[in-house]
Amino acid sequence: MMALEGKANTLGDVYPYRADLRRTPPLLLGFPLPSSLTFDNSRVLLVDAANVAFAGGAPAWEVSDQATIHEETETPLPISTPGTPATVAAPVRSLFQTHSAAVKAVYMVSWGALRPRPIQELTAVAW
Repeated sequence: MMALEGKANTLGDVYPYRADLRRTPPLLLGFPLPSSLTFDNSRVLLVDAANVAFAGGAPAWEVSDQATIHEETETPLPISTPGTPATVAAPVRSLFQTHSAAVKAVYMVSWGALRPRPIQELTAVAW
């Protein structure tokens, strides 16, 4: 988004995107512009929301203070895997031993395209 903020017109005196991109939430040509910390900046998804159907129900909630969890986001693994040598995930936390609790929400969702190709991906975008 910073590259778009600095994009000037051909004369170099007007920055057409700057004001909208500094809003909360940021806008691009009047449309909300979501961003992600895990999605590469060189990729852009274009979604024709009028041609994508979405359905979801109420989440199923689970709460536990007895579980053991692997506290790693990149490649979460089973707590231990038998073998030679055995594999153990790290770091792990026992919710019981640390007097902690965890909440899990499971959402059942589905989506489908109402018309062909409602989602397009641009790759190798050089802002």
